[in-house]
Amino acid sequence: MNRLILIIICSLLFACRSTINVPQTEQWLNFQSNQVRQNAHKINTDFPIVYARFLTLKQLAGEQQVSSLVPLADAVRHDYQSYQEIAQKQQSSRRDTERLWQGKQAISNQDQHFEKISAFKKTSKENFERLYQLQKNYLKNSQQLHKQINQTKFSRYARQLPSGLFQAKQQLSRLQAEENYLAFNRAGIQLYQQKLMQPISNFAQIIELLDVQRQVQPLKNKFTPLPNNKRHLSQSNVALAHALLKEKISSDIYKIASEFALQQKQGDKAIVNLQPIEAGPYNALTQVLSVQQQNQVNDIFAKQKQKLLVQILADNTAARSKIMTESISDRDKLTRLVLEEKKFNRYHQPILMDASVKQYLSQTQAERLSLLRAVTPNLLQEIEKAERPQTLLSLLAGLATQSDQSQPLYQDLKQTQTQKLQQLLAFKPAYSAAQLDLNSFTAEDLSFETELTALYLGDFKAARLTATGQATALLFEQYLTAFGRHCHAYLPANRVPMTVRKCSMETVGRNIYGNEVSRTCSSWVDVPTGLYADPILYQKSKHLAAGLGIKMLTNALKDPFATRNMIDDALDMKGEMDLLVQKNKCNNLGLKRFEDNFYRFVSKKSPLTLTGNYRLADLQAIYQQPLPAKNINFHHLLDDLISENARGWMLNRYEKNSVANINLLSTDPQGRANQLTAGYYFSALNKRYSGSVRLTFTQGRPNCLYFSDAPNTCRNPSRKIVNDYEKGRYLK
Repeated sequence: MNRLILIIICSLLFACRSTINVPQTEQWLNFQSNQVRQNAHKINTDFPIVYARFLTLKQLAGEQQVSSLVPLADAVRHDYQSYQEIAQKQQSSRRDTERLWQGKQAISNQDQHFEKISAFKKTSKENFERLYQLQKNYLKNSQQLHKQINQTKFSRYARQLPSGLFQAKQQLSRLQAEENYLAFNRAGIQLYQQKLMQPISNFAQIIELLDVQRQVQPLKNKFTPLPNNKRHLSQSNVALAHALLKEKISSDIYKIASEFALQQKQGDKAIVNLQPIEAGPYNALTQVLSVQQQNQVNDIFAKQKQKLLVQILADNTAARSKIMTESISDRDKLTRLVLEEKKFNRYHQPILMDASVKQYLSQTQAERLSLLRAVTPNLLQEIEKAERPQTLLSLLAGLATQSDQSQPLYQDLKQTQTQKLQQLLAFKPAYSAAQLDLNSFTAEDLSFETELTALYLGDFKAARLTATGQATALLFEQYLTAFGRHCHAYLPANRVPMTVRKCSMETVGRNIYGNEVSRTCSSWVDVPTGLYADPILYQKSKHLAAGLGIKMLTNALKDPFATRNMIDDALDMKGEMDLLVQKNKCNNLGLKRFEDNFYRFVSKKSPLTLTGNYRLADLQAIYQQPLPAKNINFHHLLDDLISENARGWMLNRYEKNSVANINLLSTDPQGRANQLTAGYYFSALNKRYSGSVRLTFTQGRPNCLYFSDAPNTCRNPSRKIVNDYEKGRYLK
């Protein structure tokens, strides 16, 4: 009894001590923490195995068979998680508190941190006692769970249960993810049911609720990790959600549809919104509407849509009637009707494919063609009398819409106009400034016909060249060479010799045996070619060539296939400038105007234009034809493009007419080809191989060839073929 009293007194004295011994406190903490770590290691080694075995058994035998084990497994899991949580909190609290006594041997009650450190010691004692109790409880429950799992009635599953720690951790991770996935699905349906408790009054809400995955997305972070292949609500639960939504709206859909239809009062968007459910912007609703409900909604939409269409078409009819009753010529009426049609098509693009609108537009076209037929005799007379291209080009302007231009009546007029234009544009050299005209220069049938003609006209924006591009530099240099070769007598008195760089001295590398292993040029000289050029033009050519060399080197470092474009252009322009100079005559002022504008183009100066300020588009309006993808012979086009490009191939040889499996990937808003792919065959070293090519278009014309051996490198298509394509020579 006396001893017990002594112990109590000592304890009270210890509790009332006014000084904390830091070394003793640290020693006590280290001892207790070491015990916690040892126990944690045992628990961390055991828990993955026992819990993975339980979850695997639950999956194999079924929940009902292991129901008696569930409370025990939950207790094991609870003890494990609680132990981890308290141990981590204790460790974190110690790190924070140790800073308060760092460098001190004792903490007196006068120290500002005394109370906090005292509270820490008290909490630590409680934590260690709690951890000790949790460890005892865990080991007891874990042993019992192991025993239950090893019962005879579960023996047939024994081999399938994980035994080692690594296998158990993997299995536990997978099973835990599966458990999370099931919990996520349960919570997802509950959340969706809560959302359906809110009133639904419009289609936008229904469409939003149809996206079940999006509705439950916020829950995902609460149930991580999830299985790699199961990141979304299961399809069965999505179907369940749709069934719940279907039940929710079944009695209100007629009212919702009626209110929605009445809200669509005017404009093309309203008419698009009122398309049949299965074909319109709300086609997702078919997932939750019965056939009968869809028919009901479609009937409601059709009535409102018809009202809107009637109003739109009535407004256009009134505008057309006003034009037809005005006291103006048939030609002016036709021009006004064409403008009205273009305006209608531009403003009502979304409804142009509607059956009633297509029928209406067919009627308006018949009206325009009737007027065109009436003015045709006068047009034919004016075409015949036209003496200048500009006058001729203006005669059919504004008299037909794009759809009208495919009609035989317009095509006949176009053919007559083209024939007359060919007469007016027949090449005629100009020997005085007054004679300089559209037909004073010709690049007909040359690969660079479009580019050279645009330069002559001073229409630099349409030239499809850049002032410092490789094609420009090569063309400019070849033009000077061709002019020097064929027109020496017409060069200025201060002409300068043209030269080429040649190696004057080589350095030969040899190995230890005296055999040659390398040969490089160590000295270069400029050697005259025997041709002369205008000094200003020649200086500009050398400047372009220097810039081209730097650009080629830079591009080659980025892309080893980059120099192929230069090969493509060089093949296209081979002999082009010789033909150009010979066709246009040395003393022709048209050729001189081309030369002046070419120099202005590469010098980035403003162009010289002809009287009438012609543009390339003026000529293209005559020669070019509509090129809808459906009318193009792509086999013929690709065969020609690949054949022409293959002239620059090193080892491979293209097999003529082997193009197959053409796939038109996309078209532009005008229905012109935008991108297509195809296969073809080629040979190399007497073996046959298959290849593929992708052809892209810009503004309806071929722009880039991408071959399978360099799928990211644009190969320039033959410019002559592009010109022929634009003139309709590849139409079916």
